[in-house]
Amino acid sequence: MDLGELQVFLTVAREGSFSRAAERLFRTQPAVSLAIRKLEDGLGQPLFVRGARPVRLTDAGTLLRDYAERLINLRDEVKKSLTELSGLNRGELSLGVNESSIHALLPRSANSVNSIPASRSAFTACFPVIFRTKF
Repeated sequence: MDLGELQVFLTVAREGSFSRAAERLFRTQPAVSLAIRKLEDGLGQPLFVRGARPVRLTDAGTLLRDYAERLINLRDEVKKSLTELSGLNRGELSLGVNESSIHALLPRSANSVNSIPASRSAFTACFPVIFRTKF
């Protein structure tokens, strides 16, 4: 089972017709039927009541529809997040500065970071620690 087959399955379920789903997907009706048959063979369950107009989902088809919608939505969410990440609309920015520079750089850095949409930033001041030991 792959996401392409699930997309075909969901389109047939929404359209109630293999031929209308084929039109919407810009495929032939036999290609849509083949994708559904492969999905049914892989799952070992019929997903549609054939011969009914419009085609109806079996119990297995109804169960699969809920999962398929979630999987397709997750796929779309991943694509959107990766696009945002590559477009610098999302991500994390970490800056490190030494004690003598922090007062000059922090205000300018904060203003720049605030101009980036949906960014997450953290400013951490790290000061050197001097360990003293007795000899």
